[in-house]
Amino acid sequence: MPNGWNARFIRRGRMTMGKLIDLTGKRFGRLTVIERDYEYQKSKKINCACWKCICDCGNQKTVRSRSLMNGKTQSCGCIKNERALESITELTKRRDIFLVENTDLIQLSKARIQKNNTSGTKGVYWNKRDKCWIATMRFKGVDVLDKHFKNKQDAINARKEAEEKYFKPILEKYDYEKFS
Repeated sequence: MPNGWNARFIRRGRMTMGKLIDLTGKRFGRLTVIERDYEYQKSKKINCACWKCICDCGNQKTVRSRSLMNGKTQSCGCIKNERALESITELTKRRDIFLVENTDLIQLSKARIQKNNTSGTKGVYWNKRDKCWIATMRFKGVDVLDKHFKNKQDAINARKEAEEKYFKPILEKYDYEKFS
């Protein structure tokens, strides 16, 4: 039994003395096991078997037995990279459709407000220091509304008017409703 281990760890199943299964030549996802990697295991002070694997893409990777057996590791990382590239491609497609005239049509039409919003209206919030309601709005990277109001409803009305003036024309121009 290794130094520092005692019988209670063995009883709880934390240390097993099972027979090592040779994974050489076996395939796990895109990885094919080449040989056991004793040097890696020793340098990292790992208590379980590690295996040198070659990926379908040609890269080599050393992986622990349990990561191969439970399916946690299935490639050298190329699957993750491919998924990231697909995600970027989707974002690019989205941008080409919904980003026009330096404006994101989806953001313009979102009615969802932040959790910490106190007014119930996007772009309208209470300023504690000045003790007033502030209505704000950005359009095409420019602040088009930044006004202070004593009355909450006045601030909400100002925000709604600004949305009508700036957002509505561009949403109609690009017939945004067909995308939602």
